Parts: sequence; structure tokens; C-alpha cells
Amino acid sequence: ALAENGPGEHLFGTAHTLRHYKTAYWESELDDINPYETWKEDGGKDSLQRAHERVNRLLNEFEAPALDEAIDEQLQDFMARRKADLKDKPADF
Repeated sequence: ALAENGPGEHLFGTAHTLRHYKTAYWESELDDINPYETWKEDGGKDSLQRAHERVNRLLNEFEAPALDEAIDEQLQDFMARRKADLKDKPADF
């Protein structure tokens, strides 16, 4: 790409970039590409704050997938048996 356009030139239009852009470029949903003034007016959140908000939103929106009742009963039974087996074990086991 550098040989095609040379140093200091924009690389998005080169054959290499166009060939690889869809498969090699990843754009984070946490990036804020707004100008500084807009970013500041919108609260000036850094990537950690945006990540924290996203995690909370995903957790709040999460819906557990449906589970067959028979499988659920088997899992509940298994967990109850394992808990009973571990009664003599230390709490930090």
C-alpha cells in the first residue's frame, strides 16, 4: 500500500486496503470517533466507561434461552446430589 501511494498519502483507496478491508479491519463498538468538542459535550466518556455501560446494557437485556423441562429437572437433580456429596467438604473447596 505504501509503494502504491507513497509516504504521507491516504491508504484507504489502495488496492491492498480495498482487497483486505472487509476481512481484516475490525471497528470496535466502543470507539468514539466524534470530534473532541462533540465527545466533550456528550459527557467525555472514555473507553472504560463506554465498556462498563455496554456490559450493563447487555446484562440487563439478556434473556436465558429456553431449556427443556426434562433437561432442567435432570440438571437440578444432579446439582442437588453434588451438593449433598460435598456437605463434608470445607466451604472454600
